[in-house]
Amino acid sequence: NWQATIIPNGFIEKRGVNIVSIADTYMEVKDALENVSDAIGNSGHAGTGGRTLKSNGFDLHFTPGEKRIGGLTNIQQAYNAATDTSLHESAILLARTMENARSIKGVAWVSQSGGLGVLTQAMRILNDKGVDFKESEHFVFFSNPTTNLTKAEQLARNIGIAVDRKSHSKNLLNIEQLFGRGFLGGLAAGIQRYRSDKKYTALKLGVDAYKEVSEHKAIVGMFGVTGSAVAAALGSSVMAASLPAGIALAVALEVGPKVLGVGGATMQAYFPKQYKKLTDHF
Repeated sequence: NWQATIIPNGFIEKRGVNIVSIADTYMEVKDALENVSDAIGNSGHAGTGGRTLKSNGFDLHFTPGEKRIGGLTNIQQAYNAATDTSLHESAILLARTMENARSIKGVAWVSQSGGLGVLTQAMRILNDKGVDFKESEHFVFFSNPTTNLTKAEQLARNIGIAVDRKSHSKNLLNIEQLFGRGFLGGLAAGIQRYRSDKKYTALKLGVDAYKEVSEHKAIVGMFGVTGSAVAAALGSSVMAASLPAGIALAVALEVGPKVLGVGGATMQAYFPKQYKKLTDHF
């Protein structure tokens, strides 16, 4: 029973908790509202719970359209959301809203499914302009993304918007999310984070990598995705070169030797401490 009122200038106002949800495309605002409130709840951040959300409300960035953004059915858009021309008008408006909101502390930018495509392009626009959010303490969360997760996280960090370790929710049984975000997209995003965030240690990357590939293991059989397809999607040589010693073996533990050529038994034999640390988390 959410009700929305248009904000003519597109600028959010300071309130107790500032949440802006960027919706996928819908023909009616009411349809977007039905979906984005759940997306906000998925983020798990303070102020996004049911009671607080109902009393505080939230801002909605709405993009009209008949087709959903990204996913397997629109895979080119999914992987090139940062430059896709069909998202340009909406992204310009969102970038204007975001730049104006820098004076408000602690804004949460929560995308819903293909809304991440609009948010990604908006962040690219802001990055190209040199806009900086480091003093604003803003953060992002991507709910069930259907466009490139790795690119979105990279752009957010570039402009100083915080990306938590739990940056997104997902349902891998949804094939639009599985391939739209990038197969093993969480792993690729983790590697990118390991390169740029000193607080994100090799152990944390290893734990997250293990979780990611474990979740994909059943999906591989379900959708018939082979190890070579995973390698092609990630770029196996790039991935291997990017991972710290031992972590590549953790990835291979579940993905299999077709990707990196090393099995879990080898890791246990040569890296017993790392192996135990990783497996103790599950």
